[in-house]
Amino acid sequence: MNLFKDAADILNLSERQVQRLMNRLRESGAASLVHGARGKPSNNRISSDYRQTILAIVRKHYADFSPTLAQEKLLEIHKLPVSNTTSLQCE
Repeated sequence: MNLFKDAADILNLSERQVQRLMNRLRESGAASLVHGARGKPSNNRISSDYRQTILAIVRKHYADFSPTLAQEKLLEIHKLPVSNTTSLQCE
């Protein structure tokens, strides 16, 4: 019975990847298994100033709009692109 193979099957990883994870766990403990970018801000985030500008316009003109409609109006009227995932909720 090969424990690495069984673990690889359960975790849907390669046997070699399970071995690497086990080696890191032995050497550095459980914290070494967490992704290195955890807790860091996204590289694709919008700037704080741009976000504040967007929110000010939404609060002033589009407070009662759905986020999708507000996004469309920001692009159409104000020429300010905002992704679908950006929160346009007025806080």
